[in-house]
Parts: sequence; C-alpha cells; structure tokens
Amino acid sequence: MSTVDGQSRLVLPPERFYWALLDASTLGQGIEHRTANVKRKQLGYLFENALPLPIDRIHATYMKLNPGKSDKQEYLACGMSLEQLEAVLAERAGQALMLIPSKTPDFIFDQTQGPVDLLALNLLHGQFEPAALRSLRRRWMAQAAALALICALFAVLALERRTADLRRRIDQVQAARLNVYKDVFGESMPHGRQPIELCMTAELRKLRQTRRLPVADAAGEDSLPILADVLSKWPAGIFMQTETMSITSSALTIRGNVPANPDVQRLADALQGLANWRVQQPQVNATPQGIQTTVQLVRAPERGP
Repeated sequence: MSTVDGQSRLVLPPERFYWALLDASTLGQGIEHRTANVKRKQLGYLFENALPLPIDRIHATYMKLNPGKSDKQEYLACGMSLEQLEAVLAERAGQALMLIPSKTPDFIFDQTQGPVDLLALNLLHGQFEPAALRSLRRRWMAQAAALALICALFAVLALERRTADLRRRIDQVQAARLNVYKDVFGESMPHGRQPIELCMTAELRKLRQTRRLPVADAAGEDSLPILADVLSKWPAGIFMQTETMSITSSALTIRGNVPANPDVQRLADALQGLANWRVQQPQVNATPQGIQTTVQLVRAPERGP
C-alpha cells in the first residue's frame, strides 16, 4: 500500500486487471447523455467480449478516451474479478480508499498513444466504495440539505417580514384616508353598512346640485313666499336640525337631522299641502347623531287653460 497526498491508495501491477479498448459507436449516438448505470451496463456488454469470465463476475470501470473529440466514442475498460477484488480488500482490512493500476499495459499504451489518468481507473466504487467515503458523502449530503433548509427558512422569514411591512403600510393608508373622511363629514360621519366612498360620492353629487342655480331663477322669482309657505305648513312638535334648504325654479330641497323616522314622514305629509309642489320619497340615513334625511319637493306642472 502506498500513501499519496494523505490518501490511502492501493496500487497493483497491470497484470492483475482485465483490459480492453471499447468502440462505443456501436451503441448509437448520445451515450454520453445516458445515466451512469445504463452507460456502465451497455459498456459492460462490449467488455464481456474480451473477458474470459461473464461480465456479472467482473467489477469494472470505464474511462472515455479523447473526451474533447466528440466524433470518437472510445472507452478504456479496466476490471478485476469479484473474487480477486474481495480477496485483495480482505488482505488490506478495508483500509484502502482507492484501488488503481500502477500503469497501463503496453498494448494499451501503444493504442492510446500515451499515458492515461490512472486515478480515473479507481475500482473502489459502487458496492466496493469504502465505508469512510460513503459516510463522508452522506454527511456532506446531510449538511447540504441542512444548509438548503436554513436558506429556505431565511427566505420565508424575509417574505413574512416584507408581507407584514406591506400590511402595516396598507393599514396606515387606510387610517389616513379615514381621517380625511372624518375631516370632511365631521360629526355627521356615516356609520351604516353603506361604503363610506359611496356616501362621499352622494355628498359630492348633492353639493354640485346645490351649486347649479340658473341665473334666471335667482333673478326671476322671489324665494321668500315659498319659504313662508314651507314654514306655515311645518308641523308642530318636529324638532329638525336643518343643515341646508335650497330653492330653485323646479325643486325645493330640505336637508337635516331628526330624532326618529316617524318625524320624517310627518314632515313629508305636512308639506304635501304646498300649492304647486309635489313631495318626493324622502331619503333617510341613520347616524349616531340621529336620522339624517333629505326631503325634496318638485314643482308640479302647470295646468293648461
């Protein structure tokens, strides 16, 4: 046994091995892309033609010659009978990590036109792989799996942290938007099932309607008599906190808060008595301050003579 670079290598003379040069072109194209087991099995069929024993009684290794030349499919086969290999390893008490020939036979040297990498002809693989190397590979695979698991864990934690940060920013935006709505609505902030955005749109539409006063209306008719008629029809006992009252040539709109729903109907019934006006269905919205209502009257069409 010889030790090189701290590794135990068992080096035997070339006559202890079986040798052959294999032409893999008979196996078809793409042998390099086949799995290791399939390629070894197919090359073994070729190697069996040069062996005195069946291939299932030989432990072999195969090395591609001229790997840079894709047009050539030549392999160097090196093997040893299972009985002889087991006997050699038993003599060494399983201490060897590699089993290689000391050199190639002369006929192989002549055909390959030079030396080959003898380390690539190691026979201690597969079922004869040393226990120390097998244990080392298992530990390496376990460490690689643990490292991959740790990386995945860090990735998940980073994703969760980013998700939590996005949720926090969304909550901040929603809180800021709610504060804007509170500033706009004030104490009349709606708390019903209706979305606050829809309430905001309704309020904007109402404000736009109150601003659309034709010039002819402002100059053509005095609103004081109409207001006096409304006050004269106002039922007693209804305490309404009036917010706005708009009068145009075609509509009269009263907005405010009342204590209860029946008060809205009483007001609408009382205003039915206004001449030349027709009461529409009141709009009601419940708020913490009371019942927010809008009562609208439209001018009745004039009757012909």
